[in-house]
Amino acid sequence: MIGGLRRSGGRGRRRPADEGTTRMSGEHRDWRSAGETFRPRNLLQPCLLILLEEEAGYGYELNQRLEQLGGVRWDMPAVYRALNGLEDGGLIASHWERSEAGPGRRCYATTSTGREVMAGWARELADTSAILEAVLRRYEAVAPEPAAR
Repeated sequence: MIGGLRRSGGRGRRRPADEGTTRMSGEHRDWRSAGETFRPRNLLQPCLLILLEEEAGYGYELNQRLEQLGGVRWDMPAVYRALNGLEDGGLIASHWERSEAGPGRRCYATTSTGREVMAGWARELADTSAILEAVLRRYEAVAPEPAAR
């Protein structure tokens, strides 16, 4: 904190310091009122690999397919960051395609390495699914009403 201001990020911007409050790591936060959607971290990459294994695609079109897959709308910068990370890791490849109606588009497809990694992720997702089911069963045992599914 500098002169009653707290740095807010890596670009030197500052915001007023919270007076008399301390935010602890792991502090409870009502995710519904904050507008957040609970989803496991790093789920976007396996979802993109699945979609690209089904059919090669473009960034914007992949975002529409993601929404159909899980009913969640991801923001486009997150989708492009995930695609770039997958490509940097050799899990997908891309090439530019010309479009008669507009600018060129980058088309993405899985690689053999991506298929191998997806098989490992599928096993981890199955394990995570079993854990989530167990948590929901325990919740339903103590909750006044069952969780909506």
